[in-house]
Amino acid sequence: MWILIVIWVLGVVIFIRGAQLTQAAKKRKLFKNESTLFYQKTMAIVFVSMAIIALITSQRFFAYAAAINLLITAMFYLQPTPRTTRNLFYGFAIINSILISTIVF
Repeated sequence: MWILIVIWVLGVVIFIRGAQLTQAAKKRKLFKNESTLFYQKTMAIVFVSMAIIALITSQRFFAYAAAINLLITAMFYLQPTPRTTRNLFYGFAIINSILISTIVF
């Protein structure tokens, strides 16, 4: 279960960095060819791997969380404009906060 939580947190960090890059919130790039598309692909790979691991270990909650995050990643892939990215980021943060609170409580 802990590996799924670590993968989930990694996906959230990647989403935050991709959203900041899309909104031009960060002045410097981490590396030369850093782009929004790179973060979109990385998020998709992280959440697909999370879903596969969750299904193999029969953790349905994490499989559903990965599916929801994949849907948000797909919407981020379709419209990576600053305004849409900001709205998707708020939705992503709210949904993941609710999901994490169900684990804690």
